[in-house]
Amino acid sequence: MELTIYTLKSLAQVISDPYMALILFLLCVFLYRKNKKITLMQKMMVGERFVSPLELTLSQLVLGIIGGIIGSVVLSNLGVMFHENSGIELIFLFSFFLMIIKPRWICFSYSGALLGLLVIAINFFKDNGILKSIYISNISLDVTSLVVLIAVLHIVEGFLIMIDGDRGAIPVFSYKDEKLVGGFAFERYWPIPIAIMLLTSSATGISSGSIDTPQWWPLLKGDVNMKLMATSIAMMLPMYGVIGYKSVTFTESKRKKVFVSGVFNIVYGLIMVALTPIANFGLAG
Repeated sequence: MELTIYTLKSLAQVISDPYMALILFLLCVFLYRKNKKITLMQKMMVGERFVSPLELTLSQLVLGIIGGIIGSVVLSNLGVMFHENSGIELIFLFSFFLMIIKPRWICFSYSGALLGLLVIAINFFKDNGILKSIYISNISLDVTSLVVLIAVLHIVEGFLIMIDGDRGAIPVFSYKDEKLVGGFAFERYWPIPIAIMLLTSSATGISSGSIDTPQWWPLLKGDVNMKLMATSIAMMLPMYGVIGYKSVTFTESKRKKVFVSGVFNIVYGLIMVALTPIANFGLAG
């Protein structure tokens, strides 16, 4: 219970901290502008808009915050943690870039893959003596924690899609088999606050106070992190990420489409979580 309370207190910083509040404000402005375009397209297609841009933006903001809180509590209780030099914050930075550059790729699986490739490249250059930076050359990423982080975010994404994915759906038309077929295009984004647990050798500069963890914690025991925990302190780092959903359907209703998409995301995340212990104990080959 104390771990959950500490996680919630850490998440409060994403609103109280001026820098984090500015990021949230800019995200809301970005989402509002996109939602304004969506409502204009709705009006062009059917002659009226279904909901206002403000309503679309507020639902994204509120549900995203709720999803982020739930996801953060789950992650902290599972014991998902990263070394302070893991570069895990980049996975959330990548989500911002993907939202702007290629919205269809806004998925933490892609962001995680980019981070993994970056770590592989850094280790390659380090082994060949090309990198001399102490910070970069000491990068340490626990793959088990990374997989579970992505899995939990997929589950959160699945529920957000099921609940809010059909809002702002745009009626679209296409010729199929020489017939005019109607359907819907979906494009939704949710800013989520996430509190990531970091292992650091210093208690300063990350959060206020240390965490008194229970005896059974952590449930997730990654090889890298378990070795580091002996000489490190676990602290919380709150940050923002973006979860997105973009799709189109010509054969299903709006509700059925987002429900099926959400279920697929949840099942995918659960499978990733279930397979993590197998891979961790070396039973997956």
